[in-house]
Amino acid sequence: MEIIYLTPKLHPLNGISQYASLLCSAMKKYAPEFVFRRVDDVEFEQCYRSLPKHSIIMAEMSVGEGKIFQALRRQKKQRPDLRRLITIHDPPRFAVEMTPLLEKMSAFTLTRALRRLFLDALDWTIERDMIQQCDIFVTLTPLGKQVLEEKFKRFFPFLPQVFYVPHLLYLDPPECAPAPTSSVPTLGYFGYINPHKGLHILIEAAYRLKKENKPCPRLIIYGESITRRGSLYLQRVQGLVQKYALTDSVQFRGYLDEPEIMAFLRSVDALAMPYSDLGFVSASGVLQWARSVGIPVLASKTRAFASLIADGVEGRIIPTHDIVGWAEAMHSIVLEHETWQRFRSGVIMQRADAEWKSVATRLSHILQAIQRT
Repeated sequence: MEIIYLTPKLHPLNGISQYASLLCSAMKKYAPEFVFRRVDDVEFEQCYRSLPKHSIIMAEMSVGEGKIFQALRRQKKQRPDLRRLITIHDPPRFAVEMTPLLEKMSAFTLTRALRRLFLDALDWTIERDMIQQCDIFVTLTPLGKQVLEEKFKRFFPFLPQVFYVPHLLYLDPPECAPAPTSSVPTLGYFGYINPHKGLHILIEAAYRLKKENKPCPRLIIYGESITRRGSLYLQRVQGLVQKYALTDSVQFRGYLDEPEIMAFLRSVDALAMPYSDLGFVSASGVLQWARSVGIPVLASKTRAFASLIADGVEGRIIPTHDIVGWAEAMHSIVLEHETWQRFRSGVIMQRADAEWKSVATRLSHILQAIQRT
């Protein structure tokens, strides 16, 4: 059966488009009875009017995908017979941009604080609109499922169905990378760079350890920004490294191509995710990369990490802005070698439900249920 798969345009810095590619590969391998025809918002606008009655549309939605949101609105008005399954990457807010004009304004004019107030004011309207249009939702975190279901109770007596399907691992099958043999423990970071990614927290924690004359793991940071705001933030973080004289222990290496990710992951003792909370309960592609290779994580207690990461089993969870806590956790990577080795086994224990076959099986059951209705 053909599934019309609406996703952002493929881009190396768009995690949702990368996720969609993985999902297509997993379904082709483990649920070949469903054929995914991937389209972007422009292609979708051109094809949905001619689709057979009761065709299934599956869409990948995030808070920034205003064009996909608008395309779905128009489709629902003109072809209400089509059945829809929406994967929400950043619940509970489904779309931050209502019009192309607002997309430009929010990018260049509104400050972050004003933008947040504006979105909160529109929150109910946007969410009610999206909920009314959809049949089934999928979240990538158990906390996301809980949040959506609680919100739905405020809106309707008859609720859309919500399913939790884990964010896919990047490798099939996953692997168990051996611990690095370097005498200098390494804490790695990779991904696009914006202020909410919290790199300054790592630098402040490293500086605290330096002042206390305590050993700190080497920091290797891969990433670049896709926004002016992110570029300014990266310059600020690099300025902190210079100011604190940490250039010997902190390295910035720019963009990391996907073919190079595996070599990088095998070279680090842990991955850092010091993200701040944007009000979402998002999953994390970086977390699933770590799990794909069996790498422990040092993550902030934000987003859905507390429900996704077993603290003390596959790494450590630290309150985002707790510099002392981050410093102590980073210090432990150097001192507690056996503990961080044990975390590698914990990562392997936690990842089974996110393997390709498991995710494809869950999703195929959902699609079969839609097909029968």
